[in-house]
Amino acid sequence: MKRVVSYVLIGAILVLAGVYLWRHRTISVARQFMPRTSVRIVVPAGTQVPSMVKNLVTSTTQPGDAIPAFVTGPVMINGSIAIPLGARLDGVVEKITKTNAHAVTWVRFNWLVIDDEPLRIKTEPVMTSTTIATDFEILGDVADTLTEAGVGAAMGAASRNPASINAGVAVGALRGAASVQEGDTKITVVLAQPIEVIR
Repeated sequence: MKRVVSYVLIGAILVLAGVYLWRHRTISVARQFMPRTSVRIVVPAGTQVPSMVKNLVTSTTQPGDAIPAFVTGPVMINGSIAIPLGARLDGVVEKITKTNAHAVTWVRFNWLVIDDEPLRIKTEPVMTSTTIATDFEILGDVADTLTEAGVGAAMGAASRNPASINAGVAVGALRGAASVQEGDTKITVVLAQPIEVIR
């Protein structure tokens, strides 16, 4: 009886996965033929960008080191998404003070990456207060990102389309990197100058 239930559950999962992949493929094929229009959106200075910094501060972190952050909520301008959820902010540590297991870090973000397109930005410095991460915690974050990338690649491979595989890897990696975990720090990045994004 348990074996029959297991087979039924496996069959149901496979059917649901097949329906999802068929629907996804149909939508992705339809998108190829949709006309695309670009909209220029000006994001004013002073705009607050809700973000999250992965706990990447280690005992060797020093000024000049790169620190990424991920947008945790879309930034809307006049009803349009100017900065989407999951966009990456690349910053640099300007100052850091450490105690035994705690660090206060000042970071300034210089790049906003939307859909693999970098955009130069200027922000106010952001102060974060985090625990100092061990190498094992950082390796755990990397493993999570790789797992999500693998799942994305598998979903893309099911479509037998190389572009879908690449997109699956990218989306999966972004999901893994941008997922909020214990020890991550929520921050608000404030734009010091207006930026123009094309969406």
